[in-house]
Amino acid sequence: MSNFFNTVSVYMISGFVASIISSIMILLINYIKKRNEKKYDYLKNKVLLDLFRENYEKQILGLENRMSNNIGRWKDTNHLLLSSIKDNIYNQNLYSAEKIHLSRFLSSAGLKQEDLMIDKKFVFVLTPYNDIFYDTYLTIQNVSSSVGLRCTRGDEEFISSDILTHILKQILKASVIIANIEGRNPNVFYELGISHALDKTTILITRSIDELPIDIKTKRIILYKDQKDLKETLAKEYIKIFSDMEK
Repeated sequence: MSNFFNTVSVYMISGFVASIISSIMILLINYIKKRNEKKYDYLKNKVLLDLFRENYEKQILGLENRMSNNIGRWKDTNHLLLSSIKDNIYNQNLYSAEKIHLSRFLSSAGLKQEDLMIDKKFVFVLTPYNDIFYDTYLTIQNVSSSVGLRCTRGDEEFISSDILTHILKQILKASVIIANIEGRNPNVFYELGISHALDKTTILITRSIDELPIDIKTKRIILYKDQKDLKETLAKEYIKIFSDMEK
């Protein structure tokens, strides 16, 4: 009889312990489940927030690009700067004769003495004619136009004669030479070398300092991040140039 009660007690205790263990396991499983759900909700919310932020930043970038590409808007925000440049330009004589010697090189290219006359309102752009640089050229053209300067590049006119003769005439005629050296185009560097040899006022533009050859010696270098940055920096550079010309 005693053994019977002992056996029953053992089963009862074992059942009680098993019940407690089961309850603990259920509580633990529920805890882990809730913790995972919270973690899932956190990750889901984080992904949604990241997507929202990315979309928001894209919208801001789009608005900034539209504003920076709107030349009318850019003029409104920079009207004092533009007026200062225009005053400097209009106060100077339109044409002047530089003391450039009509060398054998220039003569052999078909240039004459009258080709040495400089148009103070003319800017000539040395640039690769690849489409990827066209937006940059348009930015230069828009900024130049907004301050009263006429701007062209070498392929905008029909040329029936030697292309080098045409380029040389444009370089000699220009008050300022702007060279886009991005891409290290050999024609651009050749024409830039001629411009330096003729002692022309030159501005170099590039997106990266890595694009600058070590032997280019000039203070007129514009490093820019985007078209908006180029607009603002080029306008300031024009002020420096035409202020120096008045001295």
